Amino acid sequence: MPKNSGDPSQTQPIDATVELPDGKQIAGAHGLRRYLLEERKEQFARSLVMRLLTYALGRSLELTDQAAVDQVLEQFAKDDFRLQGLIYKVVSSEPFQTK
Repeated sequence: MPKNSGDPSQTQPIDATVELPDGKQIAGAHGLRRYLLEERKEQFARSLVMRLLTYALGRSLELTDQAAVDQVLEQFAKDDFRLQGLIYKVVSSEPFQTK
């Protein structure tokens, strides 16, 4: 065990800054949240819908599921991206109801 482990006076600050492939820099979890909400909201929401629907169905999504993904995503956006509403929309979707 290193001699100075656990000694707060010997710790170094953590640099949580990252540079994305497009050159944009993000600092920490708050920066990532702001980036996702301001610049990637639609893409993040679509990915969340697809992953939640995949989990709910217990299988990979197929081309025939695309209409359901689009419909759930549209309703999710209308509901101001509320997670509780998204879960309801997934379980009331046609693919889930007929699985």
